[in-house]
Amino acid sequence: MLIIEQGINLKDLLETSFKNNLEQQDWGKNRSFTSEQISGELNKNEYMRSTKEDSLLLISTKYSMTPDMEVIEFITEYSLYNKVNGKNHELAYHNLIIFQSYPHNGSVRLLNSEERGAEIRRLNEKYPTDSSVPKTLAERNKALLNRSLSKLKYRFVEIDNHNPNGNIWLANQGKLLKEELKKAPTIISKVMAKDLSGKYPLPADQLKPTKHLLEEIDGGMLIKRLPGGQLTYRHKAAPYYHQSGYSF
Repeated sequence: MLIIEQGINLKDLLETSFKNNLEQQDWGKNRSFTSEQISGELNKNEYMRSTKEDSLLLISTKYSMTPDMEVIEFITEYSLYNKVNGKNHELAYHNLIIFQSYPHNGSVRLLNSEERGAEIRRLNEKYPTDSSVPKTLAERNKALLNRSLSKLKYRFVEIDNHNPNGNIWLANQGKLLKEELKKAPTIISKVMAKDLSGKYPLPADQLKPTKHLLEEIDGGMLIKRLPGGQLTYRHKAAPYYHQSGYSF
C-alpha cells in the first residue's frame, strides 16, 4: 500500500531502466523493447514462435521482502535466444541477478570529518615516512599508509542500540524505502548489461574460483558472481536472504 500511495511504479521503472541501459550497448542499438505479461512456459513458447526477430532477450523480475520487512529482494532472470537456420529460437545464455537491500545505512554510518582527521593523524604516527626512520622502512610505511588512507572513504562506524528491522524502511514517510526501490532497477539493468556484454568474468575465467567479487560500489555494496554463475548485489555486512516474490 505504501508503494502505491507514494506513486512508485516499479514495473515502469524497470522497463525504462532496462531500455536505457540495453540501448547503450552496441548489440542493443536499433532494437525494439516491449513489455508483455507472459505467464507459463507454454505462453513463452507461443510468444517466441510469433516473433520475427532473430535474437530475443526475455527478462522476468520478482520482488519480495522478508516477513519482518528487514530485506528487500529483487530477482531478475534473463534469457537470450537466437534463431537457428532462420527457424526456431534456441537458448544462447541464461542467468539471474539477486539484488538485496538491507537497511545497513541505518545501522552504520561513515566517519565524519573530525573522525577522519583523527584517523589520518593516527595513521601518520603509526607509519612514519620521514627521515627519522630508515629509507627501506619509510618506503614500506608509505605503502601501508596509502593503503590504509584509501580505505577511510568507506570506513563505517556502528550505531549503538540500532535494531535494523522493517521500521527503518517506513521512517520519514518511507524515505529509505523509496530510495532503494528507485535504485534497484538502475543497478539491476546495469549489472545485466555488463554480464551480457562479457564485462564480468565467468567463474571458469577467474584465477581464484572461491572469490568472485566483481565490483565494490556505493560504500560497501558488493557485486559478486556465485559459483553457479548467478550475480548478487548486496551490502557486505548484510545477512543473506532468499525468497521468490511477486513477478512482473
